[in-house]
Formats: sequence, structure tokens, C-alpha cells
Amino acid sequence: MAKRSAECTQCAVGSYQEESGASACDECPKGSFCPAGSSAPRPCAGGTFLNATGATSDEACERVEPGYWAPTGIAEPIACPTTGFRCPGYDFDDVNDPPGSLPIEVKQGAFTTQVTETVSTVTQVTQV
Repeated sequence: MAKRSAECTQCAVGSYQEESGASACDECPKGSFCPAGSSAPRPCAGGTFLNATGATSDEACERVEPGYWAPTGIAEPIACPTTGFRCPGYDFDDVNDPPGSLPIEVKQGAFTTQVTETVSTVTQVTQV
């Protein structure tokens, strides 16, 4: 059973308390942030992550880089699947809302063609 306090004290930034009247606050967990007076952690938005505890605002959440994605409230970004998907990262994702929150499926049959041309020069010399 949680310790109770006769008087409620607001939790400091970076901490929260879900139970009314509790005498202590809990540190905000990884993947979330806790403004002053939080009764629950607020998760980092999709496309961002946070691998630290005690965050005080959403500004602590980091944007995913290309090659990764992040669902809501995660501590570490997830590597993009090796086939069938692309993960452009938060800054370059123009498909998902929020950006970087999901891998983007590459439609079957879609492919990229790389063309390499070999050019050779033929010189004809006629001697008399």
C-alpha cells in the first residue's frame, strides 16, 4: 500500500504521481516526459524517442534518423526492416503523420533501376 500524505504536493518537473494523496513522486520513465504536476508520464510522439529518465518536456524527445522509425513512447528507435520497407527518418518522411512513426511499405513490383553505361572510343588510323 502506498504511503499517504494529508496534504497534496505537486510533483516537480521530471516526475509524476498517479495516486492522489501519495507522499512521493516517481521519476518520469524513458520514452516520456513529465511537466510539473504530472499525474502520468506523457509519451514522446511517434517519430521521436527518449532513452533517458526524468525528462521535463517534449523537447527532450529526439527525432529518428533515416534508417529508423519510432512508435509513440519508445526509448530506442527501431531499425527499418531490411526488405519491403523504407524508413526516411523524421525530417524526410512525407507520408506518415507524425513523420518517422512507421516504416513505409515499398509497393511490390516497385524497383529502382540503375543504369551504367560503358563508353569506349574507337580510333581508326589509316597509314599510307
